[in-house]
Amino acid sequence: MAYRLTLRRDAIRWLRQRRAQLYVDMLMQAHAEQFYLGFVTSSDTAREQMREVFAETDTRLPPREAARLGANGSVFASPEVRGLYELLFAEAWPVTVNPGRFRTDEARMRVLGRTAGILGELEVAVRRELGADQIPPETGPALLGAERRRTER
Repeated sequence: MAYRLTLRRDAIRWLRQRRAQLYVDMLMQAHAEQFYLGFVTSSDTAREQMREVFAETDTRLPPREAARLGANGSVFASPEVRGLYELLFAEAWPVTVNPGRFRTDEARMRVLGRTAGILGELEVAVRRELGADQIPPETGPALLGAERRRTER
């Protein structure tokens, strides 16, 4: 009986670790997409000025890796997180297909506002599922003491 409980506990731990890494990857891709939308919907002058910086800092995944991330999300992500992630990319898709339609200030702000709202909801859902807000961050003297103890070993 204890062996089965240990196996179950290990499986749950593995799933939580897998899900946590998946959620980090999904958030990275979602943030990269938001940055891309800001770039591609900018004016011609702004895009020209940002072109080098964007090329150096574009962290969007290649199509095959993005598809793998989506497949992993379908298997391991909760329905809420998967739904928000897919919604963000569904909102971004028309911009990817025809960015020129979204270069007016009104259209740009509308799409950036919608995707930023979805991204915010996605971050909240991930933090809630992973219990990230329940873990108090170590700060101040306690953190310094922990650092000293690690270096003294």
